[in-house]
Amino acid sequence: MISSNVYKLIIFLIILKINHISAKGQIYTSDAKNEYYIDFEEKFNWFESQIDCFKMNMTLLEVDTSAKSLELHNLIRKVRKENNLKNTTLWIGGFRSQYPREHFIWISTGKQFTYTNWYGKNPNFLNKEEFCVKMLMAQDLQWNDISCINYSGYVCEHSKQQELRAKL
Repeated sequence: MISSNVYKLIIFLIILKINHISAKGQIYTSDAKNEYYIDFEEKFNWFESQIDCFKMNMTLLEVDTSAKSLELHNLIRKVRKENNLKNTTLWIGGFRSQYPREHFIWISTGKQFTYTNWYGKNPNFLNKEEFCVKMLMAQDLQWNDISCINYSGYVCEHSKQQELRAKL
C-alpha cells in the first residue's frame, strides 16, 4: 500500500509538471467546421498531451469513425501543405486497457474502439509497454501503439459533453 506522503509527492510533481508545459500549437477548423487544437512539435509524452488538452477544456482526439478519420486526414494534409511541415507523429486519446480484458479504449469516453486505423501489424504491444496510440503522418495518419512516455505532437478536440452543452 502506498503511503499518503507518496500520494502527496505524486500530486505535487503532477502540479509542478502541469505548470511547466508550454504548448505552441493552434486551433484549426476542419471542412466539417469542427475545431481541433494541434501541436506538431514532438516534445510531449501522452500524459503531458492529455493534461495540456485538459487545460484548454479539451481532450485528446477520439477517432471513432472513418468519416472523422478522413476529416482529420484532409485537415492535417492542408495544414502541412500551408506550413511546409515535416512528417511527425501525433498523440490521440487511445489507450490500452488491461481490465476486465485487454482492449483499447478512448480516454475521453471510456468506450472501446469500434473503428480502427492501425498501421501494418499494429497493435503489437511491443515489449509489453505500448499502451498509448499515436497517428503517423508519414503513413496517412494510420495508428501505432507505442510507449506513453515517447515524445510526439498531439491533437485535442472539444469533449463530447462540451459539444452537447453548446447545442443546448
